[in-house]
Formats: sequence, C-alpha cells, structure tokens
Amino acid sequence: MPSYVTVAVGLSLDKEFAYSVPEEWRSVVLPGMRVLVPFGRTSTTGYVTAVSDSTQFDGQVKPILELLDSSPTFTSHLLQFLAWVASYYHVPLGELMRKALPPSLHAQSRTIVSVTTAGRAAADRDPFLQALCKSGPMTLRRAQALVSLSSLRKQEGEGLLTIAKVVHRREPAAAFEQWVRLAALDKSRLSGPRQTELAAYLFEHPHVSLRALKQHFKNADRIVRILVEKGIASVERVRTWRAPGASFPAPPVPSELTAAQAAALARLESAIRSSGFQPFLLHGVTGSGKTEVYLRAADAALAAGKTALVLVPEIALTPQLMAIFQARFPGKIAILHSALGEGQRYDQWCRTASGDLPIVLGARSALFAPLSNLGLVVVDEEHEPSFKQDDRPFYNARDLALVRGMMAGSTVVLGSATPSLETFHNSTIGKLTALRLPERATVRPLPDVTIVDLRVCGFADTDRVVSKPLAAAIGDALETRHQVILFINRRGFASFLLCEACGCVPKCPNCAVSLTYHKSAGQLRCHYCLYAERVPPVCPVCRKEDTLQQIGSGTERAMESLAALFPSARCARLDSSVAGSTGNLTSILSSFRKGETDIIVGTQMIAKGHDFPGVTLVGVLNADLSLSFPDFRAAERTFQLLTQVAGRAGRGESPGRVLVQTYMPFHYVLAHAQRHDFAGFAAEELDQRRMRAFPPFSCLALVRLSSEDLAATQKCAQEAAECLNVCASRWSEVSVVGPTMAPLAYLRNRYRMQILLKAQERNTMARFLRNVVPVLRERLGRSKTVRWDVDVDPVNFM
Repeated sequence: MPSYVTVAVGLSLDKEFAYSVPEEWRSVVLPGMRVLVPFGRTSTTGYVTAVSDSTQFDGQVKPILELLDSSPTFTSHLLQFLAWVASYYHVPLGELMRKALPPSLHAQSRTIVSVTTAGRAAADRDPFLQALCKSGPMTLRRAQALVSLSSLRKQEGEGLLTIAKVVHRREPAAAFEQWVRLAALDKSRLSGPRQTELAAYLFEHPHVSLRALKQHFKNADRIVRILVEKGIASVERVRTWRAPGASFPAPPVPSELTAAQAAALARLESAIRSSGFQPFLLHGVTGSGKTEVYLRAADAALAAGKTALVLVPEIALTPQLMAIFQARFPGKIAILHSALGEGQRYDQWCRTASGDLPIVLGARSALFAPLSNLGLVVVDEEHEPSFKQDDRPFYNARDLALVRGMMAGSTVVLGSATPSLETFHNSTIGKLTALRLPERATVRPLPDVTIVDLRVCGFADTDRVVSKPLAAAIGDALETRHQVILFINRRGFASFLLCEACGCVPKCPNCAVSLTYHKSAGQLRCHYCLYAERVPPVCPVCRKEDTLQQIGSGTERAMESLAALFPSARCARLDSSVAGSTGNLTSILSSFRKGETDIIVGTQMIAKGHDFPGVTLVGVLNADLSLSFPDFRAAERTFQLLTQVAGRAGRGESPGRVLVQTYMPFHYVLAHAQRHDFAGFAAEELDQRRMRAFPPFSCLALVRLSSEDLAATQKCAQEAAECLNVCASRWSEVSVVGPTMAPLAYLRNRYRMQILLKAQERNTMARFLRNVVPVLRERLGRSKTVRWDVDVDPVNFM
C-alpha cells in the first residue's frame, strides 16, 4: 500500500510536492484523486499524480489532511492528457487541473474559532467570550475583528477557545425536488375545504412536486403536512439534475443524405468502428450539411458503445446546436461551458463522469470533459480563433482535440467551410484525411456576391453607413417579405470622438486606446478594461464647445441609419453589449428566426453557425476593417468572415444575395470571396506565408511581459531577450525577434512588451522551450512586479 503521494497543488507553481498518506487512506488513495494538503500557513486542494512506497524528499514530509474523493476525479487517460498539455504549453500542472474542473469541485479550508466548555464557564467575565457564545463558531477573520490575534492565542492557551481548520467542501448540495404522492383518500378524515380541495387535486395528480402545489394552493406546505400526519399523503425527496434546456426548435431530420454527405459519413463510421486514431478535415461549403454528418457520426459512436465530444467555438452557438442534438439524442447530451450556473455545470460534469451522459457539447473548456471510451471528437468551425485561450493557460482546443483523440484512439473531425490554413495545409500533406462537401445539402446555389465600391457609389444616409446599392437591395427584400442581415464588426455608435479644433481624441486612462462612443448610454467606453465615462460637453483639452466629431461607425450608428431609411422595418441589434447573457442572446435570435424581426444588425455573433431560412440578403457594411489589422492572419480572417457571413443568405426557398461595401474593391481577398473560391485564396495566401516563413511553414511562440512600471518591464524584457539569444545561438533553427512594445502597449494599467520566437519545426520549438523556460523562470523570477508568460502557437499578437 502506498505511503506517499505526489501532489500537484492548484496554484501557479511549476513543481509537484510529496506528502505522506495516513494509515486509514493507504488502501484507497489513487492517482487522479483530490486531496486537501497543508501548504505554508494555509491548506489547499491538490491533485494526486502518483503514489509510491517511498519518497526522495529529504526533509519532513507532511501528511495529507483529507482525502476528498472516493474514486479518482481524473481518469488515468485524462491525467495523462493534462500532463501533456501542461508540458507543451509550459503551465503548472496543478493550475491546469484546477481549471479543468467545475469551480464547485475545489475544496477549501477555513480556520474556525469556537468556545470550549471552560470558555463558557468564563464567559461572564469576558465580553468577547459572551459574544462568541451567542453567535456560535466564527471564522478567524471575524474573530480578529472582535479581539486581537494575541488575545485569541492567549485564550486558546488557557483552554477557553479552540482554533482549528475545518474543511469546507464547495460541492453544491445535490438538487432535490420534493414530491407529494397520494397514499389514501379517506374523506372521513378530512377537515375543512382547503384540505378537501388539495386532496382532490392529489387524487387527479398522484405524482406532483411540492413546488407545483404551492403555485395552486395557498399555505400548501402546512396543508400537506396535515395530510401526511393523517396518512392521506406521503412525501419523498427525489434527486433531480440541473441542466440547461434547449431554447430553439430543432429542424426536421433530412429524409436522405447527399452523395457527398453519405460518402463522408461512411468513412467516419468505418474509422469509429476500427478503434484507432484517425483525423479528418470535413471541408464543406456553408449549408452543405456538416451538422447532419456530425449527428450521424455521434450515433455511430454510441452504437459502438463509445462516447462523443463536440466542440463549438463560442457559447453563442451552443443553444442552437444543443437543440438539434437534444432532439436527436434525448437524455444523452451534457452541456459544458463557462456561462452555465455553478450548479448546472457541476451536475453536467458529474453525470458525464458517471457515464450517464455519453455526448458532451460545449465550448473550448469542454475539451477536459471526463468522458471515458471516447470514440469521436468533433471540432465545429475549427478555423475560429476563439478556440485559443487568450490568457493562461494559452491552450488551443482545436489542436488539443487532435492530441486527446490520438491518446484515446478516437476519430477526430475538424469541420469548416473555411478551414484554417494550418489545417488545410495538413490535409494536403496527408496529416489529415480530407472529406469534401462541395455543394449545399439542398438544391440551392451559393448566394451571388456583389462588391460595392464605396469610392464611386453614393450613400443613402447622411451618416455614410449604407450605400445606395445596398439600400435598394434592402428595400427589395423588405418588399418581398424577406429578412436581412447587416454585418459590421464594430459595436457602439462611433469608433471614437475627435476634436476638430485641437485634434484631441479621448482615451482610456487605463489603456492606450481611444474610447468608443456609445450613444444610447451617453458614454465613452473602453472595450478592453470596461472603463466608462460620460460624454464630455466640451473638448477635455481645448475646452471648446461643439468640436467633438464622431468618427467611424458601429452597430448603434447602423441601427440609427436604418431607422431613418426604413422607418417601418422591425430592426434588432446583436453584439456583446446587448446580448449580455445567454438569455438575451436566445431571445434576439429566436425573434429573428420566427420572422418577428426584419433586419438584424450584428457583429461576429451573427456571422456564423446560424440557419435562418428567411434571409435572402446579407450586407457587409465595411469589409476593410479586418483587412487593415496588424496581423499576418488578417487576410485569412477577412476571407473566413466574409465567407461565413455570406453563407447566412439563401438557405431557404428563395436565392440569396450578398453585397460587400469596401474602399479596396480589387483586393485579392475580396476577389476570391466573391467567387466562393477557397482553393484559390488558400493557394495565394500560402505562397505568401511560405515566402515570409509564417505558419504553417514555421512554428511561433510569444514571450509576453507586463508591469505597472515601464522601466521594470523594459529591464525584464531585455534580460529575457539576452537569455533567449544566448540559448538560440546554440540552436541555429530558432530565431528571436524583439523585445518590442506590444501593439496594445498599455492595457489595464500595465505596460506590455513581447518577444517573438520562430522555428521551422514544432519539435525544434518544443525542445528549445523545454531548455529555456526554466532559465527564464530563474532569471525573471527575481522581479516581483513583472508578470511573464510563454504563449506557444499564439493567435492573438495584440
């Protein structure tokens, strides 16, 4: 039996610790279990990564305080997977394990102060003891508020108080519903009309919850208690699980698949039955029926006695896909994402771990779902950058889906109408098997795309938001009772305010960015740190009146222009400012789907994954915004965005049209998007990437540093660069660029710098980082003010 355990604590520490195991737990402790361990002056949750009969630690080994699980929280497969993730992305294993679990599964301990028997006897002489006797046990912090710590210790030494650590388990109480069932109906034992009325209701509804009874009867609790005492009714408590419900109607099941769908599904079913790792790219145009292929592949996994994991890029896309999956697999779907309530997330996680729910659907964090015998992993819209975690740990769920599938021997499907160039390139060199759906699932063509040259055509509105050709097309769509989507990838009313007298642009005091003007709220807002202020009545610099001009357009301004052009149209706006919660988002999308809204103006939230049969027109208000972004992936993201939003048009009975407004009508991205020509775009863009040695023809890593002190940030960045250059001199395959200020050089009151690392091969970069990161930890760990991280395979360079 093991006498020692190796534990990864749920903190940002890059090493594991040894603890001894008390006798009573030696026969049951296993890797993957959670334990409460002493750590410094406190205690914390740790995760057992190994058990042994001996330890190499020379000092005193402290015992674990409590075993928090009766069986491993992490399976051996999941434990192996998390260890790989921690090693590849250079994050502490314990921190990663903590973030892989629902918040409710993290136990804590509290120091509790209680009065002893001797203390109660002495309470008449001490006001503090009197207060403690009246209020009962209290936390050490609260007790210190009443009396000093030295007094507490003195009274403890005299035997008047007990100060002890108590484990506080954060698992929420299991959700129970109280049910009332009719046991007998003996009218002779009833008294009063309310008892008779409620008993009669129970006779007609013999299995009803107490909560439902309270909605029908006043004082239902008391009446039920009387009926139970008389033996007329019985009460029992039944466990119910908290789960998010579907909020969209599911579309009908297609009677038959297209030839391309059937061929793709046959390959996937064969791979699932073969029980070996096989990765695929499902490359299908918008509306080609990729979701139906996912559904039938998941059915094949269940038929083979396996489980399935389906990842979507954003929580906003989960409700619609959830409705489709729940309709096809009732009672078998778990939903996992960070927007769920704590109780819902806990219940969904527990039911997945128990095997009760064999299909998991969710955003990137669902990657760590406790599924056993994993047969299928699907990554829908695999090209989306939101699959990359933008803070520590900087993991990419798309890439890790392949790793988890390889470790589990699963079939992995990466699906997209516009695959990332890395994924597409891997399919051309044989790392992934390409399955193509070249046509829409219905006999409807892809929409016609028209490029509107804003340099020569006029605008229909005074704000210069909607061009005359687009306004005419919107009018035609409304006249024929069709719906319209207008896409502009910027929220707010104006991008910023500019004083035409002195050139002042109001900026965020916490970030080096201009404040966005939100007209409806009368505010200037920072979209990074959420700082907000009232719109100044005069220029804050020159103090002149009526000089602040509104520059640029956002969703609010587009709505105002539409209201002026089409006053009778029912318009809605969808961006993160109005969506707020999943409930608001669902309400807006449901209203549009039901035809209660004529025009919806939105950001990326409306651009992908949605199926609105009534939409015949899509307008892109400013295609140039993303093209001018300082990122080597700007062209790729613009093409993907245009293709995805264009794909919302023409999914119903009527053909679709797309109008793209731009000041750069001859840009190659727009030319390929107009022809729905992914292959042509990919060839041209990959040629440019190859010449510049950017992914997929290289591997990148970004060392990020930040501090509230600019000088400290610069000093640490220079030290890091020197260290990296010394190491790179021994590795001719790795180049170091920087340090430089980040494009967003000052964010949330912190100065930001970064150093770019580039290598031709992924294995080369991995070996280099394994050698250099420990050196960086030693060199940069001396600074108490500078934070630093290594972002492997970065997606966001801002």
